[in-house]
Amino acid sequence: GDADLNLAGTPLVDVTGTHAADFTVTQIPTTPVSSGGTTTFMVTFDPAATGTRTATIQIASDDSDEALYDFAIEGNATTASIGDLVWVDTDGNGTHDSGEVGIDGVTVRLYLDDGDEMFDDQADTLVDTQATAGGGLYRFADLAAGSYWVDVDGASPALAGFTLTVGPDPRLVPLAAEQQFSDADFGYQDRK
Repeated sequence: GDADLNLAGTPLVDVTGTHAADFTVTQIPTTPVSSGGTTTFMVTFDPAATGTRTATIQIASDDSDEALYDFAIEGNATTASIGDLVWVDTDGNGTHDSGEVGIDGVTVRLYLDDGDEMFDDQADTLVDTQATAGGGLYRFADLAAGSYWVDVDGASPALAGFTLTVGPDPRLVPLAAEQQFSDADFGYQDRK
């Protein structure tokens, strides 16, 4: 038609449905929309949990044929991870150099910080424990955003005779949603 389209809802763009709280309208459309014109709105996805999250967008107007326009939206929330390597720092320089090998069989623990940014294995929450494998590698996956402590067990038999050269141990890692942090590395030099 020739008439302007007036958006009539309060709010102009409404988000409803199962995971509506995960979607926020961050840019509001203009109204009225002139005949043949357009308007833009923006929705930001900030999931409260992992997996597929769904909602419905509803836009009410004075259109006599389609007074309520609605459509489904979906977001896939992935998780964050922390990892990477425990290795033999042959030259003790704190850098993983070519030819320096990983150490398998080292126990690595992940704790969720209790909010004080001070490591305490009694107050902070143990999330997971792993042993390095495949050349000194470890990876804690399926993590929510938060601050985590990575703690290498210096009493691991695989570390007998070794001294930490790069850490610190434990190491605090502030982790954002969906962040893949792969620099929680720990080098050890043989004391022999």
